[in-house]
Amino acid sequence: MEEAHKSGLFLFLDNDLKINHPQTWVDIDRDKAALLGLNMQDVGGALSSLLGGGYVNYFSLQGRSYKVIPQIMQRFRLNPGQLADYYIRSADGVMLPLSTVASLRTETMPQAVNHFQQLNAATISGIASPGLSQGDALAYLKDLADRTLPEAIPWTTPAKRDNSCMNPAASSAPSLLPW
Repeated sequence: MEEAHKSGLFLFLDNDLKINHPQTWVDIDRDKAALLGLNMQDVGGALSSLLGGGYVNYFSLQGRSYKVIPQIMQRFRLNPGQLADYYIRSADGVMLPLSTVASLRTETMPQAVNHFQQLNAATISGIASPGLSQGDALAYLKDLADRTLPEAIPWTTPAKRDNSCMNPAASSAPSLLPW
């Protein structure tokens, strides 16, 4: 996309694949948990009740029903690092910090992944510069894809996919498969 943008042939280029969503994974040291008398059901149940937000019951107050939702207060679950401060109860009743048996790792993931024919896909949308036809813009992007993308990454345009050019705005967006 950077090369296409630098070409000066496009006023605007963007893609729908944004890899900017941090996701934190909790890795449980099963051996250490077992040594401390914890099983995965204990750890999972504790995390589920602390963070899950599922309701366990209803109660009535002044003629109205309310859900009982066991969950840590929001100020204690604002960032992933706060997970280390949670405590879980071992089989013998001892409260252990989660950080004793768990470590956190954060990865950056796409917030959403589009698909085309069951493959991951990214769509590039753009507006050609004045005086550049849609066909010339698509030809440039095809040439750029042929020169820069590995052969293992197929790509197509909506005009090829739909076998029609009934919507000129939509047919100017090539898609790259898979991402």
